[in-house]
Amino acid sequence: MTTYSRINTIVDAVITDLQTATTLGLGSSPKVYERDEHPQAALNRGDLPCAYVIPIMEGGDEVSPGINTSSYRHEFPITVTAYYMGNDLTATQLGIDLRTTRNYAYQYVNYYLTKSGGRTVGGGHIKKLKVDVGYWVSGGGQVVHYWIVKMDVTACSS
Repeated sequence: MTTYSRINTIVDAVITDLQTATTLGLGSSPKVYERDEHPQAALNRGDLPCAYVIPIMEGGDEVSPGINTSSYRHEFPITVTAYYMGNDLTATQLGIDLRTTRNYAYQYVNYYLTKSGGRTVGGGHIKKLKVDVGYWVSGGGQVVHYWIVKMDVTACSS
């Protein structure tokens, strides 16, 4: 499999996993995009909730050729971000929404930690997962909650 087709297969598998997940609060027809956008863009489009798959950013793809073979080892990050409309700016509601958003993030992580066949996605091996959770407030006072999971993936291509 060529390098780009291996990477694309992994990215497509991450997108499919997000589209078929039922525990992430993304709705029955999840909006999942391969791109990176500020929460304001999704908010302005009325696109919440939604998720973004951002491959090979903030770290790049480290390619290591095999010795006496035509295969290559790739180590690269895939970042997944999900955005949700918050309910209110009160301290109580922010706490509730942050916890709900955090729960969605860990549901996503747990999917890969407990997945049948191991910690794989599209033929790549997930080496590490890093979780961030937070919120952003628009100029109009709307709250957008988010989680970010950065997956470090290793894959081989020929």
